[in-house]
Amino acid sequence: MPHRPLHSPVLPSVLALALAAVLLSAQAWTGTGRAHGVVAGPDGQPIAGARIALHFETPAGPGPEARSDERGQWSVLGLAEGTWHVAVEAEGFLKAESPAQVSAEGPGPQLRFELRPLAAIAPGAKVTDRGIVLGWIEEGNRHLAAGRNAEARAAYEKALPELPADGQAPVLRAIARSWYAEGKRDEAIAALKKAVAADRFDQESARLLELLSGDESSAGSTGSSTSAGPRPEDLPRFPAERDRRGVFVTSFGERSPLSDLDSLLRRTGVPRREVEKADPAKGRYDLSAESFALYVPESYRREEPHGLVVWVSPGDFGGQSAAIQRLLAERKLIWAGANGAGNSRPRWFRYSLALDAAHNLSRLYAIDPERTYVAGYSGGGRISSVLAVDYPEVFRGGLYMMGCDYFRALPIPDKPGTHWPVLYPKPPGRDFDLARRRSRYVFLTGELDFNRIQTREIHTAYAKDGFERTTYFEVPGIGHYGPVPAADWARAFDALDGAPR
Repeated sequence: MPHRPLHSPVLPSVLALALAAVLLSAQAWTGTGRAHGVVAGPDGQPIAGARIALHFETPAGPGPEARSDERGQWSVLGLAEGTWHVAVEAEGFLKAESPAQVSAEGPGPQLRFELRPLAAIAPGAKVTDRGIVLGWIEEGNRHLAAGRNAEARAAYEKALPELPADGQAPVLRAIARSWYAEGKRDEAIAALKKAVAADRFDQESARLLELLSGDESSAGSTGSSTSAGPRPEDLPRFPAERDRRGVFVTSFGERSPLSDLDSLLRRTGVPRREVEKADPAKGRYDLSAESFALYVPESYRREEPHGLVVWVSPGDFGGQSAAIQRLLAERKLIWAGANGAGNSRPRWFRYSLALDAAHNLSRLYAIDPERTYVAGYSGGGRISSVLAVDYPEVFRGGLYMMGCDYFRALPIPDKPGTHWPVLYPKPPGRDFDLARRRSRYVFLTGELDFNRIQTREIHTAYAKDGFERTTYFEVPGIGHYGPVPAADWARAFDALDGAPR
């Protein structure tokens, strides 16, 4: 997560876009974990007395604070396991922020923050001029807190031209919140798109944009507009039965042994506390009440096993367009995607439903285990990147489109002291060896995708960590919402099957 150049409450205000945060008591964030780090200036010299504030992200709530010592070091004990947001401020410097993954079993990697001087806001301006700009932002914050959204936007928009590009992003997020509070979703999305364009490393704006743009994410995944594609209610519904062909919706009655909650949490690293606090269902679900969109080519015959693509959609529909179905038929691939399992649903359900799909399809059809893949777009790409590595006995490959995660902290280029969050653990020895040696992984992003840099860096990390079969595609001229041309879908499917690059 990038540095934030303004000492202001813009960021906490904008977080309300994603969730209506509820303040928790101290008991909500206490545990046995530890976060630690070091604060330094651009010259590498330690900064003493910096204020470090921690905020528990899931469930949302404030946590403890600390101060850096004369060596710039700080440490906080007694933290709950899960994802934390760490903000660092020091007088005369720009604010910096980063996510931190806290384990219950020991300290995570050291967080290094290199703070930039406050003068970077406007290098040639007088201090009083910078004070005026900050005053406009504070005025906008006051109006926003009081519900005076138009007045807030007017104040923020005065400040925007005076700020460097990456300094504009948090202000644009605040403008997005003001539009959202008025029920103007399209205007909020437009402001968030400007924030991402202003700072290509601004993961906060990018993720808020994904949350608000669920329909657009679905459109990008199908390679066509949402209105042109099918919906679950448009497809015939049949009970699960052997060897049925065509495009239809079905339900399954048998859970995968791997989707058992205890097993799933161990494998994926999801903290049980997160499930208990954030999910009223506590991770329980009735598989027979879920539905899956299937495509089975008419040419399928039991004597000729087909491959399987288990799809994790960013939206509510797990199916695919007719153009992609033609590509699947040509390659003898069956498609299955859970409906109602988009970005708004907790990740443990999305993991489980993908495993359930693979389990049931292998019972109902002649599936080639060496051609069983998991794939997803945007937030679905992130889910598929966990499943492909953590479950190499199920999936022989993964296709990550416009989004992916990794099991170790990777620094964000050009943003010293920041890194992308670690959202799942490294698999144990045998599984890790299988994932590196046997499976294939395809990374597909767009030239203008706000996740492009992260996708590229994770692909590089795969190579450094010994994954033997990886392919990276960057589609010219498209952004996060695509659409991805059918020819590039074809290249991705062929790479999964091991075709020459």
